[in-house]
Amino acid sequence: MKNLLVVGVVGLGLMLGFNAFAQTTLTATVGTATLDGVASSGEWTSDAVTTTRGLTIKAMIDTENLYVLATWPDATRSVAKNSWIFDGTNWNTPEVVNNQGGDEDRVGFVWQMKDEQGQSLTPEGANCTAFCHSPQMRTNGGRVDVWHWKAARFNPAGFTDDKYWDDCDTCGDGGRHGDDGSGSGSRNRNDARTGPKYMAAGDPGANVDFLADDAAVLAAFDPFGVIPGTVAGKVDFDSAATFSVGDMIPGRRVQIPTGNRASVLSAGKWADGAWTVEFSRKLAGEDGPSGPEDFAVVPGGSVEFTTDTMDDVADHAQHPFTGGAADTRVFTLTFPLVTSVESHTGSQIPESYVLSQNFPNPFNPATAIEFDMVEAGWVTLKIYNLIGQEVATLVDGNRHAGQHRVDFNASNLGSGIYVYRLTVNGFTDMKKMAFVK
Repeated sequence: MKNLLVVGVVGLGLMLGFNAFAQTTLTATVGTATLDGVASSGEWTSDAVTTTRGLTIKAMIDTENLYVLATWPDATRSVAKNSWIFDGTNWNTPEVVNNQGGDEDRVGFVWQMKDEQGQSLTPEGANCTAFCHSPQMRTNGGRVDVWHWKAARFNPAGFTDDKYWDDCDTCGDGGRHGDDGSGSGSRNRNDARTGPKYMAAGDPGANVDFLADDAAVLAAFDPFGVIPGTVAGKVDFDSAATFSVGDMIPGRRVQIPTGNRASVLSAGKWADGAWTVEFSRKLAGEDGPSGPEDFAVVPGGSVEFTTDTMDDVADHAQHPFTGGAADTRVFTLTFPLVTSVESHTGSQIPESYVLSQNFPNPFNPATAIEFDMVEAGWVTLKIYNLIGQEVATLVDGNRHAGQHRVDFNASNLGSGIYVYRLTVNGFTDMKKMAFVK
């Protein structure tokens, strides 16, 4: 099972205004990501856009999913929000100790930034868009699809609140819609809300960040071992146990999310002074009681979005709702017309370069193209119609030696004969294939 993230609404608030409006385009490439919180070399093939707050974004698409990568520098890993801290007498949370919201790293996306007439939300169309627990949320009569990742509230593999606001004007939390289902964590607090309900088995002063129900839940939620500082096992809180000043017990329990809140998957990992968060969502999205709840991913189409990051409590001053400033540009994510899925099919190094005949052929609408590489090199694999017009790029980048396969979906093309052409390390070959709807 992949790591699950629920992208949610900001707790203290995240405002994205349009006082510094500028349009920037990000073009998704064809590819598939592994959600392990690590942007491996060669994994993410698209160009990047970078915000003024240092957030770098990439995107890919295959025949089933949209993938989004968000990376940003952060000298400290802030995951203390909602933890229980022992002061020698009582258990408190950072909100009580600091009289503030506590430390929590976050990244947020607001997708589908259109008003009800389908126009972009510009300074003239909407003075600002905020997604937060405040009365400032506006969508200018339109709908926005919100992703928001929170490192502290649930666990740093991520939590998805895949919500949206519709026709909202200063509606705050009340404007959120979507199937709540269950999140990837639940509060660890007693009925009186004066302390934790559970603690780590056999170690009341573990000072871990997150507490899983048991080893099986942790393994299912975090198969790549993304989550650090986690105890896979809990027991009822023992009030007679001995604790020391500063001991911490996680304020949340890891659990498997359900419903539409689990429709966006992710894994986030902090390492070497930077966060890496990888997202995945089905192209079709989710439907709710009143219709689609996710923005449309249409091959050849696009979606507008804006985004921001938030660090610990000191960083709140950088956001517009407290008089600060954030990168408020609206970006456009464009999708390739035809998508494909690429895989490495064998460990043997071939003796010669080979481009195989696609199978099946004829096909409708999907077929597989395989090729062999003797040495690593830059590969291009493109599709042309019979008058020489390029209609799709399936591969355009470095690949290692070995056997490769690309699954090609031509559902957006018309029936006919097409030519696919492979070029790598001076080797070129082409073959015909027949698409019959």
